[in-house]
Amino acid sequence: MRGALPLALVCAAALLPGLLSLPVVDRDEARFAQASRQMAGGKSWRSYVVPQLQDRPRINKPPLTYWLQSTAARLAGEIEQDPWRSYVWPYRLPSALAAALAVIAIWRLGREMFGEPSATLAGVLLATSPMLMWEARQARADAILLATVTFAQLRLWRVWQSSHTTAGSTAAAGTGRDAAWFWTAVAAAALTKGPVGPAICALTIAALCFSTRQWRWIAVLQPVRGVALAAAPLLLWWTAVGIAVGWEPLATTLRDEYLTRALAPREGHGGPPGYHAVLVWALCWPAGLLILPGLWNAWRAISSPQHEGATDPLRFLLAWLAPAWLLFELAGTKLPHYVLPLYPALVLLAVRTPVEVAARFLESRWCRAGFAAWLATGALLGVLLPWIPLLFGAGSIRSAAIAAAASATAAMLLLATRRFALRHRFAEACIAAAGVPLCAFAATTPLLSNAEKLHVSQQLVRHLAVIDPVANRPLAAVDHHEDSLVFLSRGRAERIAGEDLRAWSERHPRGILIVSAERASALPHARELARVAGWNYSKGRRVELRIVER
Repeated sequence: MRGALPLALVCAAALLPGLLSLPVVDRDEARFAQASRQMAGGKSWRSYVVPQLQDRPRINKPPLTYWLQSTAARLAGEIEQDPWRSYVWPYRLPSALAAALAVIAIWRLGREMFGEPSATLAGVLLATSPMLMWEARQARADAILLATVTFAQLRLWRVWQSSHTTAGSTAAAGTGRDAAWFWTAVAAAALTKGPVGPAICALTIAALCFSTRQWRWIAVLQPVRGVALAAAPLLLWWTAVGIAVGWEPLATTLRDEYLTRALAPREGHGGPPGYHAVLVWALCWPAGLLILPGLWNAWRAISSPQHEGATDPLRFLLAWLAPAWLLFELAGTKLPHYVLPLYPALVLLAVRTPVEVAARFLESRWCRAGFAAWLATGALLGVLLPWIPLLFGAGSIRSAAIAAAASATAAMLLLATRRFALRHRFAEACIAAAGVPLCAFAATTPLLSNAEKLHVSQQLVRHLAVIDPVANRPLAAVDHHEDSLVFLSRGRAERIAGEDLRAWSERHPRGILIVSAERASALPHARELARVAGWNYSKGRRVELRIVER
């Protein structure tokens, strides 16, 4: 238990800075948060069954994330705020807590597999990976999926181990409890992101069976009863949604979300096979230092007939990692966070790399070039990242001092990392390297809160609160359809097309419009109320907007 306290401190340092102050992020976070707010403010059972984004059902994701976020928002009192004040941090709390639970789960799994030191190091590397630190600050489903899958795999590991290493009634009772918890976690994963989590667990079981040629242990899981219990909540929700909104919209959504997304790129999010393998070196930094030698060591160990029992953890981790990773690489739609539920297996394989194997990798010319690229990635992350908010309006002396301090600290940690690695002290190198993304995020996320040019919707709402303080005038946006505006206006901002502008203005003579500068200059009888300029990071372009009325 010695690693629990330092791990808790690392989680606090890695996951909390910027959680409260960072404005809502487009687009998924704003969509989740607004749908959860509408759910919490609903008056009937239907609002808790069918998440709504303004007047549109949002049924592409199952409801667990919305349930957790709406509960957190109610407890925090966010629902009862005045019309122009919106806080996104209550909706982020489930993600932050889920990220911490995932770190605890990997620590417990690592303790059972490899002992306390390796488990603590694995927890530190997972907590400080850039991908998890970002997802913990986002009101989305991915950190919750990570927690449920990691907990399910922890229980699956216990079942697999105890089923062929122990006997007796006490062991059988413990295995039964682990199997029950496994199916509970699988059900929670299904309610979080549909079949993704259950598929990862099913592929792990299949890979274990094929690699060991042992199938009887599956009976301990009671698969028929377990699958029925795990699938029942999701099937019940789908049934309720079909009754509420119609079976055809539900079928279309399920086809587009799972089948079409797997076969072809959706919304421009595609990539060739190897997409995730390339990005993981940066997004799972600093564990990337040991991922390749860790994979090589694990494959070599399970291929050897010697020390069969000692390779069980490595076999389990490869079964968790390899088939699911291949599935994600072959899928048509790719986003960097899709492989986040596989990070625990990667990290545990990395921390178990023998020193001699890692040292041998550094002797290769290509691997030395890879090591240099890995250090350069750390430099981009730790030294340059804190300065980016200053380019978008966070340019005060205090902000520059924070960025300089973070960059200097990261540079010193990188020098220490290089020195430790070259001396083949890889555990110390990973610990020093973990401080680099920790410093970068601890400095960058609060600074991003002051980067006014990035928060166009926040600027608009600040002006709208002065123009219409009681929020009783109709509001529509023509050239700024970002979901952050919908969230910050508490759902009042309509999004209309340019050809509908005249009809909307005639229906709402007291209405307020948000239009581009070009459109505002061409509108007859329009009076300008405010101007906003900034950077739309969702589209990657500069925008100039006007708030006008007739």
